[in-house]
This record gives sequence, C-alpha cells and structure tokens, in this order.
Amino acid sequence: MSRYTTRVRNVVHRLVHSELPLAAPRVVFSLLLFVFSIVSGGLCLKVWTKHHTSQKHLNENLPSGISAGLAYQDVRTTSILLFVSNHLVTFLSSHIAIIILHDVFKIIPPFVLRRVLKKPPTKPLSSVTLPYQVAGLLGSSVCLVMSASFHTQFVFTRVGKLVVRQDGIEAVPETVAMVQSILDRLGFALRYRDVQYSEFPHPSAAFEEALMTGT
Repeated sequence: MSRYTTRVRNVVHRLVHSELPLAAPRVVFSLLLFVFSIVSGGLCLKVWTKHHTSQKHLNENLPSGISAGLAYQDVRTTSILLFVSNHLVTFLSSHIAIIILHDVFKIIPPFVLRRVLKKPPTKPLSSVTLPYQVAGLLGSSVCLVMSASFHTQFVFTRVGKLVVRQDGIEAVPETVAMVQSILDRLGFALRYRDVQYSEFPHPSAAFEEALMTGT
C-alpha cells in the first residue's frame, strides 16, 4: 500500500510541478468535462427509453385493433443533437487530457507520434495543437448551447401529440377520446414538462470555457 501511495504522490507531484503551464488544472477540467458529457449523453438515452416504455405500456392497455403513438419529434430531434454534441465534447476532452498527460509523462509511443505527425514537434504537443483544441471546444460549445436552448424551449412550451389508429387507419374522434381517457387513467402526460423531460441537464459549457481559458 505504501509503494502504491508513493507512486501516486510522484505522479501528482510531476503533474503539479510540471513546466507545462497549468497542466494539472487543465487535466482536471478535461476529465470533469469528459464525465459530465458522458452523463448528459446517457440522459439523452433516458429520454428515448422513457418515451418507448410509456408508449409500449399504453398500447398494452388498449383494446385489440387499436394502437396509439405518442409523437414527440421536436424533443426527440433536440435530444439527438444534444447526444451528438455531448459525444463530440467527450471525444475532444479525452484527447486533450491525453495530450497534456503525454507532455508530462510521455505516454504516447514514439512510433504513434511518427505516424500522426510529419515531423517531431519542437514544442509540447498540447501547445502545438492548442488552436485545434480551442476551435473544437468552441464549436462544440455552440452546438451544445443551441441544442440545449431549443430543447429547454420545447420542453416548457410544447405538448406531445396523441396519434390513434384503428385497424391501420386513423381513428374516429370517439376512439381517440376513449384512448385519451385510458391515457389519463394510466397517469401519462402529453405536456413535455410533466413527462419530466425538463430534468435534462444543461450542457457543461462552463467547464469548456474554463478549459479554453486555462489553455
């Protein structure tokens, strides 16, 4: 245990006292951004699974020959954009952390660097790639903020649509009213905010801004 503790202390000491500017804070912010992006992407999946589960449970309680769908195309589109944006941030933050750690601990094998780079860099790799880091984080920040803004607006201002079919054709109003009553009895809501899509977190743009400032 003491040997493991000593190794950890040595790693932390090298990272904190590295000649690379703000190496430790940049690694910490990159890893935090990585974790928050994964969590946000996972909650996108929760939106889709929650909708699928609700729709399946509703159809299980309908009479034979009648099917119903809970249309939520607007929220689904924004959640897909959020999912893609979050995974773009996950990709960028993980690679930024690896590059910084390489500059401190030389973790990337030389043959990999020779394949990626045309010639060995004379400056730290994190400094050479700094413009690409800033451009990538700035672009992903814009995507995150825009998709999260639309998602939040849709959740708090829009309502889902109940689509009812009987024997493969659009159902008559009496059948739609009957399905609506079953929907109310089961406790399903059509307003997005009541379905708790509003629990979706805001993007971690603050971490990206701090990371870009630190770099």
